[in-house]
Amino acid sequence: MEIVRHALQRMIEKHEPYPAFVVNTGYKILMTNSGYDQIVKIFAGENALKKYDNAIRILFSEDGLRPYVKGWPAIEHFLLARLWDEVVLTQNSELIELYKDLLQLRSGVDPTAFQIDNNLPIMSLVLEKNSKKACFFTTITTLGTPLDLTTQELRIELLFPSDEETKQLFSFEV
Repeated sequence: MEIVRHALQRMIEKHEPYPAFVVNTGYKILMTNSGYDQIVKIFAGENALKKYDNAIRILFSEDGLRPYVKGWPAIEHFLLARLWDEVVLTQNSELIELYKDLLQLRSGVDPTAFQIDNNLPIMSLVLEKNSKKACFFTTITTLGTPLDLTTQELRIELLFPSDEETKQLFSFEV
């Protein structure tokens, strides 16, 4: 596992200054780079960075990133649907508990006004707080042909800026 850990660390470090992190199948954050730490500090604060070790929980929590996610109902709907698909596919008890917990945090607002940005072929994540705004699209990578369960469960999420303003935010902040 040491060579895998080293490779993952290298990948997220090379993604600097943009956010990157590694999670397991239950979305527990195992590794982060300084870009991830910076974006959480900017929007949710130092306490959220220390409090949350789960990538989905920090997004859903009122004292995490949720208040700063533009178009939250659409993001919430998308994440819950994706998580449900994973629950059904894997029957993983950790994911089942996470899904149940998130249902309790659900805003209950349907994404009726959801609009897709026609400039991007994917859903973007937009964070806004005061005069700061960051727009990202993400990629999720898994390890190919894993030979053990631990390696199979690892995912690398890389956030890429989807506009010039976000690129500038990172060129000054990091």
